[in-house]
Amino acid sequence: MALARPTENPRPVDAGSPVDSARHDANVEFHDHIAAQWDRKYSKKTFRSRQIAFEKCLPTQRLFGNWLDAGCGTGFLSRWIADKGAKVQAVDLAPKMLELFESHRGKYGAKDHLNQPHLSDISFLPYSASSFDGIMCSSVLEYVDDPAVTLKEFRRVLCPGGWLAISVPNRVSLLRRGLEAAHRFTGFFGKPWPEYIQFSIHRFTVAEFEDLLRSSGFEPTGFAGCGTSLPGLKNTSLGWSLLVFGAIKKA
Repeated sequence: MALARPTENPRPVDAGSPVDSARHDANVEFHDHIAAQWDRKYSKKTFRSRQIAFEKCLPTQRLFGNWLDAGCGTGFLSRWIADKGAKVQAVDLAPKMLELFESHRGKYGAKDHLNQPHLSDISFLPYSASSFDGIMCSSVLEYVDDPAVTLKEFRRVLCPGGWLAISVPNRVSLLRRGLEAAHRFTGFFGKPWPEYIQFSIHRFTVAEFEDLLRSSGFEPTGFAGCGTSLPGLKNTSLGWSLLVFGAIKKA
């Protein structure tokens, strides 16, 4: 199967309100700022656990045909999918992330299976219906304006029976709550930490996440948690896990 290409007449993108545009621009600027360190984060246990969680939810034999990595960053997970044999269309909103994606591409195998165009909004994809056998979306849904719109767009471009591998912030995570409290507290001193919390506007319980997926036309097949490396705590404990991962089949 050939790698999916943008259609000649891509779907129109709603420019949104001035507030939405300002948040979008600030979000892109933030991710451009952290691009240089993004690939290195996957050498740490907390980020490597993301790949492990996806492997648990989505057996690697599912990684075939055309895949879309929606919000690919510098391409760590894109390369992982490509090394399994899939052809990967990797898109991102942050230009500097994609610049580094390209610079890393020649250092790894399966580089001919990777393509990375720049998009301004993953909620309006310039691809025909049923273009992809699978979609990877790691820690991206929290940043979009409307998760339901984005998920329905994912469903549109997925083939019948296609798979979505996706993660979202865990609303009940004690660590997430602690980070949000730290962000509010440090904001009083003019330098909120961690900075990404101001852009991470959506988080879900497992039940909320499952309901959203079903209402968007997906059939959840399994969930896993990860995102903590604290001693004595399991990454899969959803009381602590920063992220909830799911493997979902197009209904």
